[in-house]
Amino acid sequence: MALPHRYPFRLIDRWRPDRAVFGVTAAGYWNRGAEPLSPAWIAEAMAQAAAVLLEPPAGESGSLVLAGLEGVTLEEPILPGAAIEIEVALGPRLGGLVRVEAVARLEGRQVARGKLTLSAR
Repeated sequence: MALPHRYPFRLIDRWRPDRAVFGVTAAGYWNRGAEPLSPAWIAEAMAQAAAVLLEPPAGESGSLVLAGLEGVTLEEPILPGAAIEIEVALGPRLGGLVRVEAVARLEGRQVARGKLTLSAR
């Protein structure tokens, strides 16, 4: 699925069909210092990774939007411009809703994880 986002809001820049996503956070545009990224940026990157890799529900042709977050944790700081790898695992679907589990890694270390709910619009 194509993302409707464009720079600087698009956080995912390339992906593979095996559900592993390589993202280079564009958040450096907004967070111009050396401060770590907000967990909200990581949650958004996870949602974009899921939207790119998941097919829309049957009969739906629109995009998926972030509808909910659960247990999103940031285990270590991520600085702006860091290249992170996000893996997305498909969970259950209910109509236009889909649950996914996402794990973000930086240089092979797990740095964030969470469960997201996406909704077809």
